This record gives sequence, structure tokens and C-alpha cells, in this order.
Amino acid sequence: MRPRFVCKVGGSDVRRGFYSALVSARLTDNSGEEADALELTFDDRLNMIELPAEGAVLEPLYGYYETGVTSKGLFTVAGVNLDGGDDGEFVTIHARAADFRDELKERMTEHFEDTTLGAMLKEVFARHKLEVAVDGDLAGIEIDYEARFNQSAVGFATDLARRYNAVAKPAGGKMVFAKKGKAASISGAQLPVIHIAKRQCSNWSFDIEPRPRHAKVTGKWFDRAAGKMKYETVKTGGQGPILMLPHPFRSQADAKKAAEAEGVSMNRKTGSGSFTMPGRPSASAEADVIAAGFRPEINGKWRATTVTHEFGASGYITDIEVEAPEDQKKAGN
Repeated sequence: MRPRFVCKVGGSDVRRGFYSALVSARLTDNSGEEADALELTFDDRLNMIELPAEGAVLEPLYGYYETGVTSKGLFTVAGVNLDGGDDGEFVTIHARAADFRDELKERMTEHFEDTTLGAMLKEVFARHKLEVAVDGDLAGIEIDYEARFNQSAVGFATDLARRYNAVAKPAGGKMVFAKKGKAASISGAQLPVIHIAKRQCSNWSFDIEPRPRHAKVTGKWFDRAAGKMKYETVKTGGQGPILMLPHPFRSQADAKKAAEAEGVSMNRKTGSGSFTMPGRPSASAEADVIAAGFRPEINGKWRATTVTHEFGASGYITDIEVEAPEDQKKAGN
């Protein structure tokens, strides 16, 4: 099939000369707090490339002439790089997921009482006129008291995400707060599973790590009524000593959630790798990956952490970085 890349600026098609000068279009879809990124590089030997205004909104679409193209979201131009030398002259446009704006870095101190996680996040980001999509499994969590001390909106959301084993990141023109590994798109629809056969890959690389060295994780909290420190312990499914989280938490519930999140995080680190193959426009970070045809240690279920789509002289290539899912990666599972 014939690879195809389409880019829209402000919702409109670009001029024909855009594609004749395009050297590469690289999109990085991240599963963590880091914003998704788009990088467009052009041959500027005639100095005819028109530079976009900072803040211009781009919509990249990847796919094939025979099957159509898929939109990969909205991106805001953050800067332009100009290079020249013996190899020629180039213009590189850098963009990041739309609505990841500088005003979100404004620091504030405030507190919240008798609310829910979803309502609290919506209140924080409403000041920036930014919609928040909160995972249904997280939105209803009750918050008795929560303090935000000299933090940006993004920093506050990121800290909460670590506590509740979630991801806080801008995507699709809104701020997303979703449970890690849920494999759901921004709309809440299930992301398509990425099936990868060995014969489809141009290369692959894996590091298989030992099982977690901690059998349990403990979070501590101070019980004011009893006047003493108490502990919440959860099992990781691995073997080894207990891991004690260093900082105390406000309540029993917070201590337990933090211990659970750390246990899940350790499980995800038991293996990692990457696959490189012809372009897969439907592939997205956070989706489940099923590998087949490799040796037993690679075959089975993984989770996509970063998906890179690159269109250029060599065609359309997708690189998928993966890690073990929460239930741990075992040889042959």
C-alpha cells in the first residue's frame, strides 16, 4: 500500500507546496504525563517555507491511499528551528498537544473540602477554560480534604495521578485524567488491541527483568484519634521484603491507594521492549499489545507506553514501546 500523510492548519488543508518540501513528519504519542509531540521537517533550500504563527493549531493524519487516513489529534505550534550546512537548509516545526498552555503553569495555593476527585479537577482547570475528561472509575472518589500548595494546575494534577495510579496529560484538546492501563481513548471507548506478528516487524528489542523484589508495599498514616502512626499494607504478587513508602499520608484511604499504586508501578517494570513495523495509524499509547511468533519471553500481552508514527523518505513507520501490564510479564504467558 502507498503511505499517506495529511496535515491541516486551523482546520483547513495546507497548500500543495507543503508536501513537496516535507522531509519527515514525526508524531510521538505518550502514555505518561508528558504531552504528545509533533515534529515536521522541511527542505528549505530556496527559503520559501512559510513559518507558522506560534499557537497555530495543526491536525496530522496518517494512513494509506488505499484505506484512508486517521487523525491523531490537535497540536499547537510551540516553536520553529532553522538549520543549515553542507547537507542543505531545513525548517523544523515543533508542536505539542493542544491546550498544554503556559498559563497552566501558574502557581496557586488553595484547599478543597467535602468534594470528589472529578469535581475538584474540573474546578481547577475551569479557571483556564479547559475541559477535563476524568476517568469514570476515578471521578467519584471522595475527597474529605486536599491542599494545593504553590502548585501549577498541571503539577497538582500530576501529583494526584501518581497517588491514584493514573495519567494526567493534555490530549485531544482537553486535559485527561485517566487510570493507567485502562486502555481507553479520550472518549472512553476501548482502544483497539495492537496485534503484532514477528513477520511484520523490521526489528525488535526487549529487556526481560526479574519479578518485583518486594512482596508487599506499606503506606503509613497518622491516626489523630488514636494518637499514633498506623500502616496499610498491600501485596504485589512478587517475592521479597516489604517496601515502606517514605512519606506519611493524610488518611488510611490515601495510604492504601498510594501503596496499591506503587505495587502496580513495580509490576509494570518487570519487562520492556519495542517493535518497529510498517505504519499502523490505529496504534495508540495505552493500548494493549499482543505479540505472537517470537520466543516465549516476548509472546503474550504487553501495554504500549509510547507510539511513534514517522512519515518520510523511507515511507511510513510505526515504533511501539511497551512494558509489562499490571499482572506482570511472565515467560510464555
